[in-house]
This record gives sequence, C-alpha cells and structure tokens, in this order.
Amino acid sequence: MTLSVKDVRKITNQDELIRIVKTSDDKYVRRACARNILDEDTLIGIALSDTSGGVRKAAVKRITDKQALEHIALNDAVHAVRRACVVKIEDENVLVDVARNDSNHWVRQLAWQKID
Repeated sequence: MTLSVKDVRKITNQDELIRIVKTSDDKYVRRACARNILDEDTLIGIALSDTSGGVRKAAVKRITDKQALEHIALNDAVHAVRRACVVKIEDENVLVDVARNDSNHWVRQLAWQKID
C-alpha cells in the first residue's frame, strides 16, 4: 500500500514513522515523517544520509544536538540544509568558519549576521 503525505500526517506511532522514513521512495512522505519523528538519533541519521535535501532540512529543524548541527552545517551539499543548521548554531568559531568558507552567499551572510 502506498501512503500519501496526508496519511503520514495522521500517524503518531514513532516506530511506524521511523519505518516509513527508512523505506519509502517518496521524498514528500519521508519529509512528512521527519517532521513528526521525535528520536534525536533517528533525526540525525536522516539529516546525514537521506538523498533528499528537503527531507534532511526537515530533520535538521528538529535536531538539538549541537555537534550534529555543526557537522551538517559544514558538510551538507545543499545550502538550504546548511542554512537551517546555521540558524540553530551558536558556537562563534563554527559560525566564523561557515561565514568565511561556505559556498553559498546566503549561508555566509546568515553566519556573519549571527556573529555581529
């Protein structure tokens, strides 16, 4: 059975959401799952490995682990994912690194704004 985003939004069972996010081919369904998953380790795994930048960004928005956010901010290929991390990062050294070295103007600009 194929699940829609609407179907996934109704699911509250965390184990079911985790199963779906790991097995679905539909990036929109995976993103809906990531928006509702509570387990930090699962969210970090999604943010580090999902093939869709939108799914990774949804996971990043729920992550609180500072080291994971810093790693993703410095290494993700998609600027929107890196930017979502920078919004949550407070370590000035990491922000300076991003501000000096990120390939995207908007990510660099946000990092500089947070430093000032």
